[in-house]
Amino acid sequence: MKKRISTRLLGIVLGGAWALFLPLSGLAQAGQEWIYITTLPNKIVVLDGEKDEIVREIPLRGTPYYLTATRDGRKVFVITGRRQYIDIIDAEQGKVVDSITLSQEKSKARFYGLAASPEGDRLYINVLTSREELDELVAEPPYVAMVDLKTKKVVGTIPVPYGIGALFPLSQGPQVYAFGRDLYTLDPVQRKIVRTTGLAHPQIGGEGPMNALPFWTHYVKDGLFSSPYVEGGDPVTHAPKIGLLLFDTVNGKLDKIELGPPIPIFSAVVSPDRQTAYGVFTQLTVVDLKEKRITKAVPLQASYYTLDVSSNGKKLYISGAAPEVVVMDAGSFQVLKTIPLPGNTFDLRVIPREF
Repeated sequence: MKKRISTRLLGIVLGGAWALFLPLSGLAQAGQEWIYITTLPNKIVVLDGEKDEIVREIPLRGTPYYLTATRDGRKVFVITGRRQYIDIIDAEQGKVVDSITLSQEKSKARFYGLAASPEGDRLYINVLTSREELDELVAEPPYVAMVDLKTKKVVGTIPVPYGIGALFPLSQGPQVYAFGRDLYTLDPVQRKIVRTTGLAHPQIGGEGPMNALPFWTHYVKDGLFSSPYVEGGDPVTHAPKIGLLLFDTVNGKLDKIELGPPIPIFSAVVSPDRQTAYGVFTQLTVVDLKEKRITKAVPLQASYYTLDVSSNGKKLYISGAAPEVVVMDAGSFQVLKTIPLPGNTFDLRVIPREF
């Protein structure tokens, strides 16, 4: 005996399915920001920042790694395809519209850090290249490529040391900063490093070497970039110490806050008002930047290695490794929602919309 499906129920089902294919701008019109999450094996999942619901899954050419965007949020860039491609996403259309690769038949260029210029006309990419020669691969010196986004052509290169994991330009001015074992100031006009700030190789007597992880470098536009570091230890007791590096993306000032004995912090982000920093791993660590001390430690339901903060500073988005994103109230630290995702995650960014 055949069962009949009501036309009303069929309409609801078809309507829900059709909604997945609507333009992203229509789905998230009410939201002021979108949360982009790179998800294995080959997707970006997009959340509406107002409803905290999935509004789009964007297929990519391969495993996605880090992502960034133009300041207006119109274009999103993600490293993918065995790190040999950067897929370019049109945020309003909600799909990949172009891609960039610097690999050739016998030369493979892989990307380990990228940033868009404040004007949105140029992409800075940290590149590691290997060249095939007979029966061996030959590593070539690393460099930062400056790519014109209209032509997708390299318009200049800047030699850099190995170990660069993040790039970020000043919001005003030509300088670009490369974050690795040390912090390097790059001049795109002279096409060279014009300053090195010692982290692993301190240049001030009495300071021990710092070990920082130059990945998952999230910061609010015109705000503070933050990264946890571990210092070699007290010169007398040799006990290691943990702290936060703070880099001002407006004026280029670098500062650090010592937090004491090591605690589990994998990556960190600063609130838009620059008053609070949040570190994440097996717990959420809350740091008062004015008082320069930890004020709260909130246990988490799993281990996470990345987080970001909403543009109004009221919500935290926590993910990394697990196939989910945790939405947390930044005032009460209560979990508002845990959103299942179609695969394990790598990077997460809150990207405001200005269109």
